[in-house]
Amino acid sequence: MPVYDVAARKRRPAVVMSNGTPKEVNEKNEARRKGEIAPNDKKENNAEGEKPAAVEFSEPAQWVERMALTSTKSLPADLNADDDPRREEIFIQQALLSVSRGISLLEEAGVPWRRPADYYAEMFKDDVQMSRIAAAIEESKARIEAQAHRRAVKDQKKYGKEVQAELLRQRAKYKREMGERITEWRRKRKGNDELKEILDDGDAKGIQSGHTAHRVRTPKQKNLRPGGVGGSKRRPGKNARRRR
Repeated sequence: MPVYDVAARKRRPAVVMSNGTPKEVNEKNEARRKGEIAPNDKKENNAEGEKPAAVEFSEPAQWVERMALTSTKSLPADLNADDDPRREEIFIQQALLSVSRGISLLEEAGVPWRRPADYYAEMFKDDVQMSRIAAAIEESKARIEAQAHRRAVKDQKKYGKEVQAELLRQRAKYKREMGERITEWRRKRKGNDELKEILDDGDAKGIQSGHTAHRVRTPKQKNLRPGGVGGSKRRPGKNARRRR
């Protein structure tokens, strides 16, 4: 089924016109002003055997002469009557289809629909009102840009907080893992210390039972005798008297 109905002819309601000479019409109007004849009186209209003449006006057969497009596509059945944005969106879609269909019909008829390059059109609104409109547009644009900037700053702060929180989580995780590793190392070291103590206790028991360990004396230890290094120290040195 076509979306748009381009009818060849459409008839309008008939317009009734009364028959009579201009003189009779003036007399009736004068009598109506004096109150002798009530306005819109059916008897007055049908007096003296007058018959109304029906005049029919029909639209032009060529579409270019009337430029009327009627959409035959109905609205969706599930459309909510209170949903204004959805309803306006559907109206916009139908209007766009009408525009595209009208442009194609104009091109088929050879009618130019684009404005010429040298066409000059003057605005109906004066410069003062246009300056106010331009100022309002600039203000709206600045407000939108400020809102976008604030939103970007807010998102950046939010991202920075998330990065900081992730860094703190990573530090806490590293600290926890290091604590676990230190605890495990201490636990293993404690076992080694216990083994060392057991071995040291065995060596002490062997010494007490008479089994002495053979010690290797170094040259320094050989010179460490009770009397000191060299001969007897009974007499004082040669310079002892001078020191006194």
